[in-house]
Amino acid sequence: MNQVLLSLIRSTQILFDESTSFFDWAPEVARTMYHEVSHMWFGNLVTMDWWDDLYLNESFATWMSWYLQVKFHPEWNGWAVSVDEGVNSGLRLDSQRNTHPVKLDIVDATEADQYFDEISYHKGCACIRMLVQHLSTEVFLAGVSDYLKQHVYGNATTADLWKALSKASGQDVVKLMDSWIHKAGFPVVTVEEEPGQINVSQSRYLTQGNLTAQEDTARWWIPLRIMSGLDSNNKPILRHDVLTQKHDIIRNIDDDFYLLNQDASGFYRVNYPPQRLLKLGTQLHKLSACDKLALISDAAALAQSGACHVITLLTFLLSFINESDCEYVSFLFLHKQLH
Repeated sequence: MNQVLLSLIRSTQILFDESTSFFDWAPEVARTMYHEVSHMWFGNLVTMDWWDDLYLNESFATWMSWYLQVKFHPEWNGWAVSVDEGVNSGLRLDSQRNTHPVKLDIVDATEADQYFDEISYHKGCACIRMLVQHLSTEVFLAGVSDYLKQHVYGNATTADLWKALSKASGQDVVKLMDSWIHKAGFPVVTVEEEPGQINVSQSRYLTQGNLTAQEDTARWWIPLRIMSGLDSNNKPILRHDVLTQKHDIIRNIDDDFYLLNQDASGFYRVNYPPQRLLKLGTQLHKLSACDKLALISDAAALAQSGACHVITLLTFLLSFINESDCEYVSFLFLHKQLH
């Protein structure tokens, strides 16, 4: 009976009939197709050198499935769904002590099966999206194209991909991505406010909240992507600041409005002062669906770890009572986050 059920579930991921299928299945079917076809390039045309680079196949194909869905079906709001279903799935697993790095040391091929999980798929995909946002889609795809041409019908490693992307971008991609790929866990960026500036610091996030000094030695390259202030068209201004140290000061911040991790493009959480989080709840019209989902996700996770007061979280969620952009998130996502 279980095999029959499993077969039916798999068929709904690749078969769709507009006259008989539920419309809600269409995005998932499309993503499955995009994902598997992407393996013609990442997997077949160029194959990973060994199983420790399996994420090269799966995270790229996962990113490509979301990228193509957004490109061909923008009405499905794919990036927001990817934050809800993909990024946050990776964040939940990677916030545990028993997580593992994206890139693994696999001695025997039989070990590989256990690592086809949310880290390889969803964290790997989120790290690629973070890099794409930093380099630009055009530069990233140019680097990928060069990588595929250089290693066509052969094997390649993570270092080969980073080399091609570094050449295309003129940046040291190894330096940018090393901590994300080789270290377990992810950071939370804590914000403290002063007039006209913010003090930001990074530390590893754990769901349990009882982080030890030995567990907090990693330093990540963190693209902050700060929205601060408004332009002449009353649109938020995007800044490309980066946090690489334990602490830093970001100056020239608008005291009325700012937001870190624009569009939830980075694989990290942000811990705002309580009053700032509540103020953002009054400025939802300036935020994207991705921003709103990330704010709810972060506040819920930080409340779970003890870094955010539950009363602050619940007060913030009241801001979404009339939300029309993603009206389900404050209830559905909070339920998933805490259970």
